[in-house]
Amino acid sequence: RGKHQARSLAQAHAASVHVLAAPVMRNAPPSIPDAHGRIGIRVTPRERFEAESASVTNEAPVTLMEVCELYVESLRRRKRTSANAIDKLLQKNVFSSAVAGYDANSITEEQIVDLLAEVATSATRYTAEKIRSVLLAAYSTAIESKNDWLSPGRVRSRVRVNPVAGLKKDRLATRPRRRVLRPSERKALWEFLNPRDDSTLTAPMRILRLDLLLAGQRGEQLLAIRYPSDVDLTSAQLRLFDSKGRRDQAREHWLPLCPKALEEVSFFVDFAKDQWSPFLFPGHTKGTPLSRDTISKLVTRISRAFQASGISAEPFQFLDIRRTTETALAELGVSREIRAQLLSHGLSGVQEKHYDFHLYMEEKRRALQIWEDYLASLL
Repeated sequence: RGKHQARSLAQAHAASVHVLAAPVMRNAPPSIPDAHGRIGIRVTPRERFEAESASVTNEAPVTLMEVCELYVESLRRRKRTSANAIDKLLQKNVFSSAVAGYDANSITEEQIVDLLAEVATSATRYTAEKIRSVLLAAYSTAIESKNDWLSPGRVRSRVRVNPVAGLKKDRLATRPRRRVLRPSERKALWEFLNPRDDSTLTAPMRILRLDLLLAGQRGEQLLAIRYPSDVDLTSAQLRLFDSKGRRDQAREHWLPLCPKALEEVSFFVDFAKDQWSPFLFPGHTKGTPLSRDTISKLVTRISRAFQASGISAEPFQFLDIRRTTETALAELGVSREIRAQLLSHGLSGVQEKHYDFHLYMEEKRRALQIWEDYLASLL
């Protein structure tokens, strides 16, 4: 009838067999609508991929900001404790820049250099070098996202160049620090954190005191401890997650709690319960941990006070505490191997990764007791 052509019974039967068989044909390419919306055209997976790739060519370009957001998201997926700090760094120094909304593929090396120079002027060379490193990793992550099915489809396979790859590292800004607190400074610091009246202690002061009792753990990892999953008061143990280096999965880092450290952790367990916080050290915003910057600023204030009073001849930072504790532990006779286990430092070799799964809990407990006794002797 109408425009439909007449078919013989045999033709109609053959057509019906084809239609019925199509859905169950093995290895048959999928059917997609043609230009007129008709079903029945069959394409290979490669043809489909090329068609989809062509369909996004008219979309808005992927911006530098999107590349950075993808990188932060990938850090959070891998449970990197540095994710929040890097996010804040980018928001403050990159997202507000002139190139933040530019096409990530069209940004030149010269524009990145201008951005870093501006940051070095308004902040520090160290901050600028940190941003260079982050942008390098962000671009690399975006380029490699073509093989990452978890990456947003809008970004995947669309970033092709890395304008940061050719920039040299500012080695002067990132030269290793060698600041170690002298015995007199260690004594003054421990006395400051142990006043006669504990009611004068602030939460950041107690956290810094606990970090010293635990031999100087990394701030981001300490502050990321969750309660109750990472705290076992019965066994006097604490769990941190070490995501430093190129690990795909954070390494569980268990620490035994000696008496003074156990007292401190018990205090924060009660505090976290009162705050209904999932973190042992609740932050100012509900559901977040305390920021590392809070502890860093406290150490900076202590350093300035020590310089003003003549206790210190030069400033020190929060990260110098860790270097100081490892140096002091070596002076107290704790072996390099146990110090490495205690501080989760330099444990990414083949032996550690594939063969040595001993937790070294008793060895770490003995070392921490030696350290706790040393701190007690300073009062």
